[in-house]
Amino acid sequence: MLLLYSFLFSILLSISICIINFPIDNTMVLSSSTLFWSFVSWINKSTISLYAIMGLSLYYFYCCKKENVQQIEKQDRIYLSAFVTFFSFIFLLGKSYHELGNWNLIFISLPNFALSLFGTGVLAYSVTNLLEILRCLIIFLCGEENKVSKIRPVRHYFLLFFLIGLVHLIIFYPGTATYDGVYQILEYYGERPLSNHLPVLATFIDGSIFHFGKSLYNANFGLFCFAFTQILFQSYVFARCMNLICRLNQNKVVNRFCLAFFLFNPIFNIWVITFVKDTIYYISLLWLLIIVIEIIEKKEEKGFLIGGIIQLLLVSLLLFIFRNNGVFISIPAIITLAFYERRNKHIAKMLMINAVIIICIASGWSKFLSYSQIPQPVEEALSIPFQQTARLVHEKYIFDTNDLETLSNLFNHKDIGSLYNPEFADPVKFSFKWGPENRSIWRKIYVKYLKLYPEVYAEAFFNQSYGYFYPLKKSTDLGSYEIPDNESLKNDILYVSHDSLSTKFKQLYSNVPGIFDKVPLLNLIYNCSIYSWSVLFLIGYSLVKRRMAIFIINFPLLLSLGVCLLSPVNACLRYMLPVIVCVPLSIVYYVYKR
Repeated sequence: MLLLYSFLFSILLSISICIINFPIDNTMVLSSSTLFWSFVSWINKSTISLYAIMGLSLYYFYCCKKENVQQIEKQDRIYLSAFVTFFSFIFLLGKSYHELGNWNLIFISLPNFALSLFGTGVLAYSVTNLLEILRCLIIFLCGEENKVSKIRPVRHYFLLFFLIGLVHLIIFYPGTATYDGVYQILEYYGERPLSNHLPVLATFIDGSIFHFGKSLYNANFGLFCFAFTQILFQSYVFARCMNLICRLNQNKVVNRFCLAFFLFNPIFNIWVITFVKDTIYYISLLWLLIIVIEIIEKKEEKGFLIGGIIQLLLVSLLLFIFRNNGVFISIPAIITLAFYERRNKHIAKMLMINAVIIICIASGWSKFLSYSQIPQPVEEALSIPFQQTARLVHEKYIFDTNDLETLSNLFNHKDIGSLYNPEFADPVKFSFKWGPENRSIWRKIYVKYLKLYPEVYAEAFFNQSYGYFYPLKKSTDLGSYEIPDNESLKNDILYVSHDSLSTKFKQLYSNVPGIFDKVPLLNLIYNCSIYSWSVLFLIGYSLVKRRMAIFIINFPLLLSLGVCLLSPVNACLRYMLPVIVCVPLSIVYYVYKR
């Protein structure tokens, strides 16, 4: 029986690898028989014997170690099987969009759908067994001899993170910036019209720090002061996070892995020295999770509760200030925590007061912006709907001449069909002529064709967002390793020069994303889908097992993932930063609560 299972796993693993690497095109998927025999031919060309040997080796390791590993409960095994099956189906859907730009691999015909279900089953079986082998390996590495009891103080970790951040700031002195960051500086100095597209309060805070440094010396020092401030903030929150992880988990291997993830991760090390609002935001979301966990676990400690509630209010304000949708993350998080603590009326009452304060501040600020006639563009929220309209025009679904002429007028007399990029909404989004009347006219056309072609709208949505779930899609916007420089950036305000002594180190470090992309396992750091599936797994587990505490911790991450799905860029690492930074703590807390 063992020999049979080993043989079955090695064969199905080999077929799964062939499915992953199998190249497809639009002509191939038109016929299910052509698709099937093309895949068989691909298997014959592949090094399937090598895959089979690899599968046998992995299964042999599993058989040697499984006796020392606690078996998974039946309910957990059922959930894992269902989750992996869902993952496998979405993987094939992502493959279809990645290589074809549509879902024809699965949904073009019933035979294709049947073949896709077969592929889903093969992938699900292989992935389930690989996860079980991975579990055995982790338990083997995290043996009893790696248990620890010493918990280092926050200041110890703070010093480590601060020194690493300072080293990167010296290499990239005076820091780096994105276009949004530079635009914030220009809006602060009145060189660009003030708009809440880049949150006004964040622009004022960031611009004030820059202006302080510039007034002391020059623009270089202004950028340096801003980056230095972010390093201090990130070092503090990361130190708090590591201290909490060590208190929740007593295993050396896990704790050292988490420390390495935060300490040497090139994502955090470059974004912390970048002039952009997103850095403070992702640090604040991690701080929110730390506070929520501490309220759940330490609420009985004398003197902690008041401080925890004040911190929660402060971090909620930061989330509101540094991203327009931040209030939609913090408020639901506070309300779900209040519901969890409903039996402790004192805590629940304080949490709800906290939520009401944030809601009042957000509402008051929105009215102030309207009164001050500061533009509050909603194009970010309409990225997906605009893409859906553009796909209709691109694929010739709109034949009504009047509708085509109306759309042309709404989008500044541009052909949105030719502007349509399935994975990048900005060309269409920024062509729209903003105004309540124009939005009303466009909305009528949008609803009209939604009733006629709902499948086109669905395809446009998946094409815009599949990269957040498809592991083979490369992420974009990995970090800013320089400062944008062109005529529109008013160099008389933002005049910066880089220290020539660090040029070689800077050029070397700028190649890190490319190097990581070529190294197996390390390239997962930049993979958006790894973090997305981690959150979905934990959310699903919390619902199936009714673990409310785990759900509360992952709910803000699920909302952040939803923001990514509605964003104008597919597989954008910058949008995923809040999720990426929180996943290690979330996983450790999941293990702790189990």
